Amino acid sequence: MPDNKNNPLPHLGFKRFAPSAKLASYIQCYWFIKSGPQQKINSSEYLHPDGGMSITFNYSDSLKFDDGHNVGDTIFDGANTVSRALHLNGQVDAVGIRFLPAGARAFLAMPLKEFKGELLSLSDTPLNGYDDLYHKLADVMSYSDKVSLIEDWINQVIAPEQSALDIVNASLSLLNHHQGAVAISAIAEKLTINPRRLERLFNDQVGLTPKEYARNIRIKQARYYLKQQPNLSLADVAYYLGFFDQAHFSKQFKQVVGISPKIYAGKSKIEPKS
Repeated sequence: MPDNKNNPLPHLGFKRFAPSAKLASYIQCYWFIKSGPQQKINSSEYLHPDGGMSITFNYSDSLKFDDGHNVGDTIFDGANTVSRALHLNGQVDAVGIRFLPAGARAFLAMPLKEFKGELLSLSDTPLNGYDDLYHKLADVMSYSDKVSLIEDWINQVIAPEQSALDIVNASLSLLNHHQGAVAISAIAEKLTINPRRLERLFNDQVGLTPKEYARNIRIKQARYYLKQQPNLSLADVAYYLGFFDQAHFSKQFKQVVGISPKIYAGKSKIEPKS
């Protein structure tokens, strides 16, 4: 069954499906966007960093990112520390796999830090069998059949390193619980692990440092406050999220999102994405 609460792209026929219980530790969701037969799309959507990575299969007009960058129809988007713009122009038909933070490491035989900030063709990754999956997805019509094909492929390529993943998932839970406003040394102490080892595991399993991931969480929560609680001042938001002061908050926000929090609050087209 689709899970389409808080649909971020209703004008694109956006549909989101939860993974099976077996893959719920790795996959955030599978998503589909498809414009109508006569519908021409001309818009820019903003993809905000949350520590996860994505695979996208494109079946229509080219998807272009940021300054018009086009990497083909099988796309791997690494963990980011800044927001990325997706430009849609023409017909839209795409299928996506969104990994949880640290989730993609079980499918890639190399540290995820190698993919930080990268936007690549899947041919430039160690993944196998994606080309066959791409064509199979085009041959079936129902979303449930497409999800089944994706999960069959994932189950063939998965090879988790459970001990490292357990440590990273525990640190992710603590960072999320504190909304990123916690010292990395405190996380390491809680997990009885050396802070340097924790950073190495994070780079390997998530593709970001713990500090970069923590900043993503704080900025994501800031975007929520700015959109959903407009009566809060910027100073209040900075205080709630543990920034030194409003100036520090504004600087960090602009580094990630690309615009100031004041401008962001007034831009209705930039919607928070989970």
